[in-house]
Amino acid sequence: MEAYQGTSAVPPPPGEKRLPRRRYILFLIAAFLVLIGFVGLLWRDWLVFQASSQRVVELRDALLRQDQFLALLANAESGQRAYLLTGKTRDLQPYLDAVAQYPLMVEGLKSTPGSLLSAGELRHLVELSGDEMAKMRQALELAHQGKRDLAIRMAQSDQGPSVMADLRALTRGIRDRQFQDLVAGNLEVERRRANAAVLQLTGVLALVIFLLLALIDISRAGRVRDRSLAEITRMNEELLQVSSVASHDLKEPLRTIVNFSQLLERRYSGKFLDQTAADYLDVIKTSATRSYRLVDALQRFSAPLKALGGRDTVADSGAALRSVLQSLRSKIAETGAEIVVGELSARVRLENGLLEQVFQNLLENAMKYRYPARPRIEIDAHLESPMWVFTVRDNGIGFDPLFNQRVFGLFQRLHENEYPGIGLGLATCKKIVESTGGRIWADSKPGEGAVFSFSLPVP
Repeated sequence: MEAYQGTSAVPPPPGEKRLPRRRYILFLIAAFLVLIGFVGLLWRDWLVFQASSQRVVELRDALLRQDQFLALLANAESGQRAYLLTGKTRDLQPYLDAVAQYPLMVEGLKSTPGSLLSAGELRHLVELSGDEMAKMRQALELAHQGKRDLAIRMAQSDQGPSVMADLRALTRGIRDRQFQDLVAGNLEVERRRANAAVLQLTGVLALVIFLLLALIDISRAGRVRDRSLAEITRMNEELLQVSSVASHDLKEPLRTIVNFSQLLERRYSGKFLDQTAADYLDVIKTSATRSYRLVDALQRFSAPLKALGGRDTVADSGAALRSVLQSLRSKIAETGAEIVVGELSARVRLENGLLEQVFQNLLENAMKYRYPARPRIEIDAHLESPMWVFTVRDNGIGFDPLFNQRVFGLFQRLHENEYPGIGLGLATCKKIVESTGGRIWADSKPGEGAVFSFSLPVP
């Protein structure tokens, strides 16, 4: 009978397959694997690119150091020969500068990585350059001793040019090999850069394809969901119509049974009906009356909440409670209930009449399940943003904590024989409160009263 609950999802129309959740999982896994592979390949190429770039820089520095080393020796030789020929001290300055820089240049050559300059090549360079520097120093010493002609003949002998020629030939061979390595390194860098560009393009295309496939599936899932929701809405409307028609058709014969039972009772009681027949007739009338009330309550409960409104719907809890207390004044006077109202100025997002219904059901429930002593009911509210939390506390008979949730179910009555009722009051409260996004709960112990709490959203 309750149209808004218990309606299962409707399967998609024929020809429209339900999209399994694992397809989305497979999409995510595939996209994740593609992304991981893409990142791994880029990282590998980046490392190779870095290594190649570093080698290119080292090669360039090695070539520069070797050229500077040869230029240093050439400057030293030119300065030494100019001094020997002119005897002027200023002409000797290039030699002196070369002598001062020579140890630093040798240390620079030693810092060249072994893959670019082998230990044998370095040793040969140092030995040849050392011999050349020693020969120039020896010629200068002869000149300082006054043997300038001998020093000039020594400088102009074939030994000096031969050493420099050997040095140039050695460095030329080293430079040619290093230059080939430099060209190969540059080509490797360019190849890795091209590979990285291709990988980036491939990865982007793969991710775009996966994204498009996911969007297509999401779109299809949205269409399936919309169709399912439309079908559920249609079924709910049909259920409401069935509920309304069935309730009307059931209430009419029940009303007839009650009326004719009353007529039989008034006309034939004490005449043709003995006490047993009168008792039977009373049972028929009582059962029919209870069934009529039950069907009527079900009809009202299953009806949709027409006045929920949107975010602009606001109810004043204080005004709603005052209206309920006014309508229950006879019941309050009959039971002698003491109603204690705290600071109740909360404004909540709910239609005013529905809030009154919640208060009324909870108050009637508290006054029904009372001790013989005078009932005391306390009503209060406090803010737990974004919700107002209301509490209705009584000193009644209470109930076992195991039934804290059961009491809100349909037709769930813990004291069916001792107390009258149908079992829809708390279920109605639950329906109203949860329709706003709030919740309702209970806390009780036998003999210690009960506390009913519910939360409603702030406007």
